[in-house]
Amino acid sequence: MIRSSRTAITLGLLSAAIAGIAVGQNNEGVFDNSGWCDDGRETWTRNGETWHRACEVRTLSFEPQGNAVRVDASLNGGISVRAGADEGITVHARIVAASREEGAAQDLLQEISVERIDGVFVSNGPELEGDEAWWSVSFRVEAPKYSDLDLKSFNGGITIDGIEGELKASTMNGGIEVRDCAGSIIASTVNGGVSAIDVVGAVAAESTNGGVSVALSEAPTEPVLARSTNGSVSLKLPAGTQGAFSVSTRIGNLSVDAPGNRHSETGGEVSFEIGEGGPSIEAATEHGQVSVQVAGQ
Repeated sequence: MIRSSRTAITLGLLSAAIAGIAVGQNNEGVFDNSGWCDDGRETWTRNGETWHRACEVRTLSFEPQGNAVRVDASLNGGISVRAGADEGITVHARIVAASREEGAAQDLLQEISVERIDGVFVSNGPELEGDEAWWSVSFRVEAPKYSDLDLKSFNGGITIDGIEGELKASTMNGGIEVRDCAGSIIASTVNGGVSAIDVVGAVAAESTNGGVSVALSEAPTEPVLARSTNGSVSLKLPAGTQGAFSVSTRIGNLSVDAPGNRHSETGGEVSFEIGEGGPSIEAATEHGQVSVQVAGQ
């Protein structure tokens, strides 16, 4: 039975006509989807039971609704967003279904849809009982370069590449990677690492069980936070950085290499300032090493 809270829209020509959207099955855009379904397992054995798998990639194009792109890949699915070549939004969805019954996985695949509801891209399919079958949907999204993102998953990783705006990404079990982005970046996970590399702007990168790595390509003018509970933390900042620093770890090595401030010790907390004024800059973990590097002026 399909969830009653979401009206399913089959991804095909009929749904395109109903929804007023264009479908481009062969438009790969900035993603190479060849092999995305090929993990070498059409069948496998677990606990003496044979499982059967079906997979397909569907591609749709949407007109933007405002400046925000929101994706919810819960319960099981990853999300990747890249800056596209135009102002439209292209969604590639990898849909995987598995069943113990031969042929049932392919049938299940046809019951799964992807749609945009109240501005949020979601997947929709049968609510399965027991452990006879399962399904998942992962998203690859081509979005305008200047977009605000709100991305959520539960069991799946998230990547963002080349987007400028207010960027939010959260998952429970999976890593988060943000590359070559600018604006306001908020990234958090419970089980997995977080990296924000070659970014500009305010950053809040946090993990409970995983490492956190942040590298800014321009001196920050807004707060920067890199924090973990159980994992190492690395923060790299360019020349010209000014701000009030707080660096700490309870169990692990602490290392600071910054103009006028060099520290190397086991455990503890170090606070210092570079320049006059500037934002708050924090790198902290409870269990793990913490490293802060600031290039010479």
